[in-house]
Amino acid sequence: MDDTVRFHLAGQVEQARERLDRVLTGQGFQVRWDSPVQGTAEKGSAVKAAFLGVFALHYPYLIRLERHGEAVHVTMMVGPSGMAGGVVGQTRVRAKLAELRELLTRS
Repeated sequence: MDDTVRFHLAGQVEQARERLDRVLTGQGFQVRWDSPVQGTAEKGSAVKAAFLGVFALHYPYLIRLERHGEAVHVTMMVGPSGMAGGVVGQTRVRAKLAELRELLTRS
């Protein structure tokens, strides 16, 4: 499993952002856009993850959008403190990233 996933979504940047917002919030993430093409999606608490490890995971993902023709290329990567929780925590954070990619490309 990788720390980064890349995929494309048909349509405009605004449509890609709407899809990302809908799917990620449906999965319990808080989505914050720092600009029209960069944002973050977080679930859980970094503080709890630091103290409780695998029992309280923090899922931080960085999001970048890039317009290419009729599609938007999406890059999502594990953000800071996504590696708390040891090997098991890292595996779960990476697995969730892959799962989100599947949800986003078929929704």
